[in-house]
Amino acid sequence: MNTARCAVQNCQSSPATSLPILLCTRHGVEVALAVLPLALAETLASLADQHDELADLRGRVGRHWRQAQINAVLSWITKAGDPKAVSLEDVMNRLGLTQTTAYDRLSTAQILFAEAAKSKSA
Repeated sequence: MNTARCAVQNCQSSPATSLPILLCTRHGVEVALAVLPLALAETLASLADQHDELADLRGRVGRHWRQAQINAVLSWITKAGDPKAVSLEDVMNRLGLTQTTAYDRLSTAQILFAEAAKSKSA
């Protein structure tokens, strides 16, 4: 376990592929899960021979990456039991997202939480 002081607040100021940032275990795992699919897509892209297959691969990785982020936010909401318990700032900081992207992930997760609650009560 990394016992160094977590520098997660500094994560927003540098791209994910820059020099390593000191992160606690929790933030390190969250950042890795957010970055690895794109890094894998770039690696596979360099090996791909056909551009159509490359575009399809990047699209599929991007969709899975987005869904994984939404699932993470949904799990935080579900654990709290309240869709307002997770703030936009929480999503931005924990997943290292811009405000617009974090809002998309949060609002989508809140809608999914409401739909699940509605189907349980029906």
